[in-house]
Formats: sequence, structure tokens, C-alpha cells
Amino acid sequence: MFRSSECEIKLTPIRSLNLQARVERVIQTIKHGELNAFFIVINKHLDGILRVTQEWYNKRRGHSARDHLPPVRDEDSPPTIDLKQTKIECHTELGGLLMSYRPSGISKR
Repeated sequence: MFRSSECEIKLTPIRSLNLQARVERVIQTIKHGELNAFFIVINKHLDGILRVTQEWYNKRRGHSARDHLPPVRDEDSPPTIDLKQTKIECHTELGGLLMSYRPSGISKR
């Protein structure tokens, strides 16, 4: 299944308890945050939800360990925004379950 979706498979080092805990935490976050809100009937629906969630989790959700920036971003440091002159918009996905904020006029990708 993973090879057909062109994912890179990395083997887990022996007794890497910390790595296992992080993977389990991501799965728990997705399960409780998004998957519990939907009645999933077919795999295509599940794939769509997981694709949107992955994109949001990696490119738009702030992570505290990364100074509240997403782990995957185009620039090393985000541009400084003058909040007095720039309007901040809330963008929602998956019916409002996923929210991200950005200056108006900037696309989500």
C-alpha cells in the first residue's frame, strides 16, 4: 500500500521508544481530531480526509517544538507582518475542523 502511493519507507531502529511515542501521538491526534467527526464508508473518502489532514499538519499547523511554525515551509524564517496594516484571515478545512491563519491575499499552499 505504501509503495503504491510513492511513500518512502523508513525502518524503525531497534528499541526506539521515543520514535514510537511520536508516531503514536500523531496517529492519536488525527484519530481524535478529524476521523471521529466523519462517518467513513469507502477508502476514497478516508484517503481524501487523510490527504487534507497531512497537508495541514505539515504545512499550516504550528508546532510548539518549532517555535510555533509548521515543520515544512518554503522560507527559513517567516516574514514579519505589521498587524496594524494587515488583515489576518482564518481559513478552515474539513468543515471547520482544521483552521489556519494567514494574512489576507496569500494562498494556502
